[in-house]
Amino acid sequence: MKLKELAGCEECDTVYRRTPLAYGKRAYCLCCGAELYRHTKPFSTLLALILTALIVFVIANSFPIVKIELQG
Repeated sequence: MKLKELAGCEECDTVYRRTPLAYGKRAYCLCCGAELYRHTKPFSTLLALILTALIVFVIANSFPIVKIELQG
C-alpha cells in the first residue's frame, strides 16, 4: 500500500484508506467527525476559469468607464 492511498485525521491521528469521491464530496473521520479530504476541481476547470478571468480583465481595461484629464 502506497502513502498516497492513505489519509490521516489531523485531530485524532486515525489512518484511513482513501476512496474516490464524487465531485464536491468530502470524507470525514468516523471517530471525531473532522474533515479528512475532499474532491478537488480538475485542472481543466481551473484553467478555464483563469482564461475567462484574463479575457474579462483585458476587455474591462480596454474600455475605461471614466476618463479624467488634468489641466494645469
